[in-house]
Amino acid sequence: MLTQAKRTEEGRRLQSSSLSSNRRRWNVKQVKRYLRCVDRFLTLLIVYVHVTSGQLGRGSEITTMRHRNRLLQDRNIFVVDRQVITVVRYHKSQLQWDKPKVVPRFLPPRLGQVIVLYLAYAQPFREYLAVQVLGGSFHDYVWADEQGP
Repeated sequence: MLTQAKRTEEGRRLQSSSLSSNRRRWNVKQVKRYLRCVDRFLTLLIVYVHVTSGQLGRGSEITTMRHRNRLLQDRNIFVVDRQVITVVRYHKSQLQWDKPKVVPRFLPPRLGQVIVLYLAYAQPFREYLAVQVLGGSFHDYVWADEQGP
């Protein structure tokens, strides 16, 4: 994505050339604008995932979806046999049965493709810009902002 950002007109808008050297720096104003566009896209994406993936879940279930594994937490998005599946763990009956209930939800094919493309290309670029350019931190949640999920 960084190479693409340097080659395309849209990517060059995110950068500003330094007058003293031939190097290009990130234009913080344009980067923030780009990240706001990504956030608007994610707002639409969470609505589509929530509405089209079967029975509606709780808000806390969908907003705490992780796209990468961590030491004590597994990710919640999987691709199995070319189908994108979100898996949430429902904890309401955990005290009664001593284990959480696993709830898989299957996304429509086109929406699954959009999620995969976002996670493969746009999300790492978004994370790079947030951390390297704006000095923020990264997180494992698909839908999160500076405060978390």
